[in-house]
Amino acid sequence: MLQSQSGDLLRGSGTGGPTCGNADLFRSRLLSELLTQGLPHSERGLRHGKDTLIVMSGSRTGSSFVCAVLAKLFEGFLNYELFRMDPDKQIIRGRALAVLQQELGTIHDLASRCPKRAVTGGKWKPRILSSEMERALRWVGQQGIPVVFNDRNALDVLISQNKRRTFKELHHKEKKMSNHCRRGTSPNELRSCLAEHKTRGTLNTTDLVEQLEVVQKQQERWLDTLKASNVTHFHMHYEDWAYGTEESRLAHLQEVANFVSRSLGRGDFRQVTVEDFDVMFLPTTPTRQDDTLTNFDQVAQTLRSTPFRRLLKDYTNM
Repeated sequence: MLQSQSGDLLRGSGTGGPTCGNADLFRSRLLSELLTQGLPHSERGLRHGKDTLIVMSGSRTGSSFVCAVLAKLFEGFLNYELFRMDPDKQIIRGRALAVLQQELGTIHDLASRCPKRAVTGGKWKPRILSSEMERALRWVGQQGIPVVFNDRNALDVLISQNKRRTFKELHHKEKKMSNHCRRGTSPNELRSCLAEHKTRGTLNTTDLVEQLEVVQKQQERWLDTLKASNVTHFHMHYEDWAYGTEESRLAHLQEVANFVSRSLGRGDFRQVTVEDFDVMFLPTTPTRQDDTLTNFDQVAQTLRSTPFRRLLKDYTNM
């Protein structure tokens, strides 16, 4: 039985306790257990279940929404961000693989106390690609752990990052924008959160092309590393789930669901429905980029003569 400083991690009922039915509580108990264990000093070998899944995604790419949908489909626990335990220092110390093994193993151990056979894992937000991180990815490939690689329109990534910076500056750096707006919060809290996410910013167009190149090359490099590491993976685009007709969104969701289910040895997944997109996170990104920028015309003019003109989107018409 897993123990922490607070005792039995799954205390609560004979059916697995409250942790099994509450993703936030599961993550809280998981963090408590990891903090109790401390950082690993060596690799531990195979410490994950055969129902392990990793969602790899960059910053501001909708990874929480992707993880929430997949967790709902597969009744799993995927809302933990891997390498959260002081990631940069672990890369420098050369213990990234040991940390990954510890985290995946602890997630599996905790979930195994629940009555259902849950898919477990987490989201991996690559901040830096080092030789140690490449070694960790090779281990993922060797273990046959499937990866859903999620990317997003690079311009939308910059817009989202800029919106958060603008909000912080408007509040004199005393307040941060909420990461997500959740269903179930009070009406006042929800209105306040949605209002925050309507903040419009101004993108600096002087080096905009260079910034887009950085975001795109980072996505391409990680995807190439997945291929070189023989990792079973599916490359999806956030826009395919968030925008478009109901038919197209469901078709893209079905592809990912079938990939995950087959990779876990379960065959094709059941027919997905539009209700499968209904998770705790509410959409906060406008469908028109000019609704999020004060200088959209300048941004468009800067990009129209470059290969990045394809990133100028009006998702309302998809």
